[in-house]
Amino acid sequence: MEFILFPRKYRRAQYMRIQSVITTWDQQARAYLAVVTFELTRDVWDCAPLGHKLYARNAETLTRMIQDLALLYAPSKALSVPLPEFEDESLHFSRMLPDTAGKPHKT
Repeated sequence: MEFILFPRKYRRAQYMRIQSVITTWDQQARAYLAVVTFELTRDVWDCAPLGHKLYARNAETLTRMIQDLALLYAPSKALSVPLPEFEDESLHFSRMLPDTAGKPHKT
């Protein structure tokens, strides 16, 4: 299962954009884990955040949490985010959609 995060022209945060999403099943926490990393677009390097870790008990909740985070920090390019199966500990990396690979996005 996977879903798509689309870039938004009018996002709330100007300086932070989602760069990638890595999803997996965390065996120790017995929950789904998503690591959301940001592009470093700020001029001030001493206060630049790197990312978020999101934990959820099921895949639907994790999907909703990532989508809510994308409302605040929209990606600069459309991303396809795969979700792991239950207790699948392999890493699933988001990928940029091919139709938006070479096109700059107007913000």
